[in-house]
Amino acid sequence: TVVRAHACAAGAPQGDMEEPENQALGRSKGGFSTKIHVMVDASGIPLDFILTGGQAAEITQAYTLIEGVQATYAIMDKAYDCDKLIEQLKSQGIIPVIPPKANRKEPREYDKCIYKKRHLVECFIGKLKQFRRVFSRFEKWAKNYMNFVRFAEMSTQPSGPFHLNFDVNGDNKCSNARRACAVIVNYFKHVQRGRRALSILRLTLKFKWNGPLVFFITDYAKSKAKF
Repeated sequence: TVVRAHACAAGAPQGDMEEPENQALGRSKGGFSTKIHVMVDASGIPLDFILTGGQAAEITQAYTLIEGVQATYAIMDKAYDCDKLIEQLKSQGIIPVIPPKANRKEPREYDKCIYKKRHLVECFIGKLKQFRRVFSRFEKWAKNYMNFVRFAEMSTQPSGPFHLNFDVNGDNKCSNARRACAVIVNYFKHVQRGRRALSILRLTLKFKWNGPLVFFITDYAKSKAKF
């Protein structure tokens, strides 16, 4: 899905090898934008994200997304109708459910009933774009924008991003909470101005984190960010 980028998203320093090319910013028919490539499972839960410039074709990231994936079916729209991709899916033991493009001389057959399940990824994208910091990009750094995407993704889960669950042995099962901590720490590593730290704190408090985690975030912000 394509996300429009605000003018303030431009101008990030170049040369960071860990960042995607041009900070995942580009120009397409929709203007200055970023494209989110996402893959979900049969329950509509996202498995992986990739950010590119808005002009990048979807199929360019499909090979990376499906690498090592174990599944029965791969349901994709006709933009992914490519012989090379179909062969890779079959080599992984995955049945491709992809409608053929109109320019194929010999259209392939596909299961139209199973293809209806593709609505899961569209529904997830719809939920993701309910968040202002996702449907419009303001972040210069691609890593920072990806952190907001991860926050939004966790909040769409059935149990919510802050559901705590401990077993009798004391092992913490709240993977979303752990992931959220990692996202927050990673975000503050790239904070350049205090107002951005304040915005993430407001976001955190709005989601009603438990007390200790809020204190952890507040203390970390005071020590690392310049207010």
